[in-house]
Amino acid sequence: MNGEILRSARQLLGLTQRELGHQVGISQQMVSDYERGEVTPTGARLVKLCAVLELDPTQFETQARRARSEHALERIAGALEQIAAKIR
Repeated sequence: MNGEILRSARQLLGLTQRELGHQVGISQQMVSDYERGEVTPTGARLVKLCAVLELDPTQFETQARRARSEHALERIAGALEQIAAKIR
């Protein structure tokens, strides 16, 4: 989930992180983690966040899938570099 979009939507609605957390059923710290991109909400929590913030959850699901794919590719590239170094 793009934390900047989450933060902007929350601020446009005049909600604090604590208020958003209360409406979604999560802590203020978790909202902060989402906004900083430290944690990505999924499933029911993503749907609830988007409902409160009046956002489309499908855009975040696509972003989350892309981020997971990029992370997996980075891990594969690192492993291939290690293998190549051993072969040399």
